[in-house]
Parts: sequence; C-alpha cells; structure tokens
Amino acid sequence: MSQIEAQKRVLSGMRPTGRLHLGHYHGVLKNWVRLQHEYDCHFFVADWHALTTHYEDPEVIYSPQGQETRDKAKITTDIKQNIYLDGRLGLIIDGTGRNEAKIAKAKEKLVKMGYSCMMLFVNTSLEVAQERNVSRPGRTIKPEEVEKMWRDVQDNIMKFQQLFGADKFQVIDNNGGLEDPTRKENFDVVAKNIDKFVNRPPSNRRAKEWIEDQKSKKNTTNQDNQ
Repeated sequence: MSQIEAQKRVLSGMRPTGRLHLGHYHGVLKNWVRLQHEYDCHFFVADWHALTTHYEDPEVIYSPQGQETRDKAKITTDIKQNIYLDGRLGLIIDGTGRNEAKIAKAKEKLVKMGYSCMMLFVNTSLEVAQERNVSRPGRTIKPEEVEKMWRDVQDNIMKFQQLFGADKFQVIDNNGGLEDPTRKENFDVVAKNIDKFVNRPPSNRRAKEWIEDQKSKKNTTNQDNQ
C-alpha cells in the first residue's frame, strides 16, 4: 500500500464568491498547505450555483468574480501539484502557449529539481480555431480575441523548440481526426516519442542524487524497524 493510500482523506471546499482576505488564508489556505502532507486531500470550489450561473456569458467569466474563482482554482491546483513535486512523481501540466516566459520559468524550476521535461504542442489553424470557438455551446469569445491569442501562440513555436530541444518538443496537428492518414501518422510518431521519453531512465544529476537519498532513507528506516 502506498503512503497516499494509507492516509486518511480530507475533503474541503471554498466558496468562489467574495474577495480573498486574511480569514481565507488563516482559516483555509494555510491549513490546506499543512494538511496535504498529512492526509490524502481533495480540495474544490464549493458553490455549485456559482459554477452553473452565467457560465455562458464570457463577460461574467472575465469579471472580477469570475477571476476570483479562477484564482482560487489555481491555488488548489498548486497545492495538489506540490504533493507530486515532493514525491518527484510524473507531472502533466496543461496550459496555453501564449506566455513563453512563464513556461520557461516553470521548466527551469523542474529541471533544478531533477525533472526531465517535454512539451506537447497541440496546434490548429486560425480558421479551425475560429470555427471551434463559434461552435462552443454558449461560451464563445470575440473573434479578434481568438486571433490575438492564436497569433501569440504561433509566435512562440520556435522559442519553445529552442527551449525544450527538437527531440523534446512534439507537435500535434489538431485540425481534425485520425481519418486523415497523414495526421494519424503524426499521432503515431508523437505517441512513440512520448513513450520513449516517459520510459527513459533518469539522466539528470539532481534526479539521481534524489533517488539515492531516498534509497538511503528507506534503508535506514528498515533497519530501525528491525
């Protein structure tokens, strides 16, 4: 049984309305950080009504209330992510390619901890991006905003390739499905490269040092228990 499986579970939520203040920090967020090391924690946005009211209106999503909900969701995600980082578990970090500097900073942090990093870049044409935005039920954004975000991402493709290296920067054509033989071939190649990356033994010096340190601690614990 793993350490997490052996832990008791904690389920805790925070309502998404209202501004964050010291009460939230001392009463909830600070405790969440502490509890994640003692229990198997599950944190969530507790106000179902807020999640299902005006979700179809982008203006509400971008409103201060909508952004407060988003900020709180980020906090819970960071807390859960820290659990994986403490145990050096594998991570899949989902995001957009608009902010190259943010991704570079995250990669730098992970590499210093011993991680090897790969980027899977899911790409579409501007035409397809606009079509999918319009077809989203009740939650479209303005076409000019779609185009700006799309161009920001496209401008970063070469930067990402240089940041991760050609062998660790994989591009998926997301303009359609696998009915296109060329696209299916692309998917198969990328899947093969990802499998190779995931199953490759750690090569980072810090990763090897961390593994040896954990083995040493485990041996010490086993000796103490004998």
